[in-house]
Amino acid sequence: MTCAAALLLLLLACPVSSEEKGSLVGTTVRSKEYVIRRAPRKQEEFIGEVSYRHGIRSVSAEWALFDHDAESWKSRGRIRAEDRLKDGSVLVLTGEEASHSLKTGLGELRPMEGGRVLLTRTAGGFDAGQASARRLRWDEKAGTVRLLEDVRVESAFGDASARSALYRRSDRSMTLTGGRPFAAPRQPGWTAAVQADEIRATEQPEVLSASGTVRGWLHFVKEAEASDDTRSFWRFWRPKRR
Repeated sequence: MTCAAALLLLLLACPVSSEEKGSLVGTTVRSKEYVIRRAPRKQEEFIGEVSYRHGIRSVSAEWALFDHDAESWKSRGRIRAEDRLKDGSVLVLTGEEASHSLKTGLGELRPMEGGRVLLTRTAGGFDAGQASARRLRWDEKAGTVRLLEDVRVESAFGDASARSALYRRSDRSMTLTGGRPFAAPRQPGWTAAVQADEIRATEQPEVLSASGTVRGWLHFVKEAEASDDTRSFWRFWRPKRR
């Protein structure tokens, strides 16, 4: 998720005028129209089929504006950010309107009215799936990304839902809160489901913990059919009460 937010920042946090293209090795910025204003505020406006490409990363939109005085970006219209991961899969983030402040490092992506911000990962990678919400916010300085309002996650390895999901880059953790978060992990040898006041997952070590009022179940397949993942399950899933 952090990768996708960072991709969006490539467009929102990187003021590039046509005069500067030559100095950015390997970077391509295009739009149908380009306007630069000197007064009353210095602004750069990119209009129509705006695209930013750098190596395996790309961001596109219909319109973008950089305000030099405020040091802020605004973008709108079919925003799409892509990044190819090491395993060959592609991470894609889509929305309709976005903003970012270079001064504060704060930014937000919003969908069309009544729509959803969508984050997808193509098949062929380790974990193909998608996540969606009504809004996505990030704090570049704090290293956090937050999905807000009716968060849903669907994956070959499980599903989850909550009112809010917070990703912290510092410890590579995801915390689900609000609306009685629910998670249903699936692995060879076992399936499970848990609902709690808060659910937290970390990558290293691989632990899924639940706190508050916890309810759930765990189902093991027959021993002859189970894989090594079954025996290590309790290292991964540790429900607890406050």
